[in-house]
Amino acid sequence: LLPDSAWPWTLSSIWHAVGEWAEVRWRSNSEVLRVVDQEVRRHHDFRVNTLSPWLGVASDLPGVLAGRQTLELFALGMHTGLLREPILALMELLPDVEFNIVAPCGGDKLCGRIPGILCQDRDPLFAELILTHMYKKNLNSYQNMHADFIENFPLMRNKFIAFYREKMLAADILMCSEPLAFCSFFDGAGVPVVAYIGNGPGFYLASPVDRAIMVDSVQRLASQPQNTFIAMNMILAISSEREVDTRFVTLMPMARHLGSAMYSYNPDTKRGMGKLLVTKRVMASWDVRCMTQLLLIRAQVWLGKLMKELDLELASHLDGMVPIPKVYQIGELPPELKSVEAWSAFRACLVLPWDPSGLNTYDVYALGLPMFIPDPLRFLPSFVYRSQAGSALMNKPGPPPKPGEGSWPGFWRRLPHGFDQSQPNFGKMETGGGWDSFRIWTMLTDFGQLPHVRHISALSDLIFQLLDIGGLKATSQSMITHHREMHADSRNSWACTLVRALAPIERRPSSE
Repeated sequence: LLPDSAWPWTLSSIWHAVGEWAEVRWRSNSEVLRVVDQEVRRHHDFRVNTLSPWLGVASDLPGVLAGRQTLELFALGMHTGLLREPILALMELLPDVEFNIVAPCGGDKLCGRIPGILCQDRDPLFAELILTHMYKKNLNSYQNMHADFIENFPLMRNKFIAFYREKMLAADILMCSEPLAFCSFFDGAGVPVVAYIGNGPGFYLASPVDRAIMVDSVQRLASQPQNTFIAMNMILAISSEREVDTRFVTLMPMARHLGSAMYSYNPDTKRGMGKLLVTKRVMASWDVRCMTQLLLIRAQVWLGKLMKELDLELASHLDGMVPIPKVYQIGELPPELKSVEAWSAFRACLVLPWDPSGLNTYDVYALGLPMFIPDPLRFLPSFVYRSQAGSALMNKPGPPPKPGEGSWPGFWRRLPHGFDQSQPNFGKMETGGGWDSFRIWTMLTDFGQLPHVRHISALSDLIFQLLDIGGLKATSQSMITHHREMHADSRNSWACTLVRALAPIERRPSSE
């Protein structure tokens, strides 16, 4: 039960849970969901108010582009899948325009599974910056993401600008993703900026001085009307609002890089019950793949005995054994099952998140692959926030260190913000802890918000649901229908983002 034991609860968290149960009344589901609904509406309204004034202009993209045949993009981000999303959204809007993309970061390991744009080698000048200023164990072109920290961020920024000044100034749009700190490299260029963020605002920044530089640049860039700062989910939008004092539009990834594989769910029913996919971090949350496979084997034996009692002819035909899925886990897939086309043939997917963001989830949903997720109000918080030192109940975080006095831990090292349970106006989002605040934060993730996923309270809930292939196909169709609706809404939002960046002054709405 130690924090690094891969179990989501520690002795400390259980102790705190008992204390909270004794001293604080846990809120009902309806009270928790009321707070969640208020926050969802707040983000929806901000997106609408920010982008909807541009819908009229966006309806005339050819007029805004004035016959433009090419679009010059300068794209910077350490996560290929995240950076692809806004670029592919713009390509989708402008199918007849040639995109010239300068992407110094190159591709990461995603390119081995989903080939496509941004899969070129890392630019040598940027590789030099990485080797000099970013600490990471393995520095090669297919392990881009999650550097431990940036050393001497101001110097790295100055070098980057010196290396790429001319290319940035020649771009029509400057695009940045993970980390947010890289967006500050564009400050002062005078070129429209589109940011699409998939990690905490302090990611890679160990120094409070470096963080202050990032915050100052992002605030300045976000205040300029041609620029749009977007977070991939509400959790990141809220953390950016609190840590950078800047509102971000929330826009979910549509997994556009799937291409023709999108909506391609076609489970293999010729070989028993086919395959079950498990998405989780390999070293987190114990060996679920093995546990699930053993559970299904036990169910196979039990159902086989029951079938002999109920249908001797069928039992004889199946030799007394009910077919069960074979369980595979992302991160440990054999080469022939790593492609998204191979994922489409899985029967279903068990999703066990390990933090509030995870791009695999959007790929699975866009395929139409039925998803099983732990009950968001009961069990999911212990998975989503397991990275918070293995505890789902914590004390309030202390104040950040003063400049020059220690390091800034960043969003993922901080405790989640909760709502102030001591205030009469329950639901006010304040810094705090407690199980109910973790439930609220979990429900604000896309794991908690996406419709048509199946919620389970135990692995045993999978057994009979996996047997029902007709029900799984119906779930898939519901997912696909909803994804098409979200995709159309996303397309409109990206069209508004595009015209915000490129529309001439005379075409800009009066509100701008």
